[in-house]
Amino acid sequence: MTPYPDEPMFDGIKAYQKANKFKVDGVMKPGGETEKSMNRRVSEASGVQAKTRCPVGYYPVNKRICIPGTSICKDNWVCAPLPNAGGKRG
Repeated sequence: MTPYPDEPMFDGIKAYQKANKFKVDGVMKPGGETEKSMNRRVSEASGVQAKTRCPVGYYPVNKRICIPGTSICKDNWVCAPLPNAGGKRG
């Protein structure tokens, strides 16, 4: 690793730009749309969320969200209905 940017970083920036329909040039200008968008997404993804407590009849499911072209991900716990065990009550 060097203190200088290298091709994998530029490739990651280009992939992010393409995924977000920005101008694909591999450059993150200070205050530019790529930097602003990435900073916003990193900020949103950095909030650690505890596993969701679900009501009776539901269970927690992790619908992980990742920023395309990066390894930045966020856990997104939601409640899903328990699968029907079959049969009817009553």
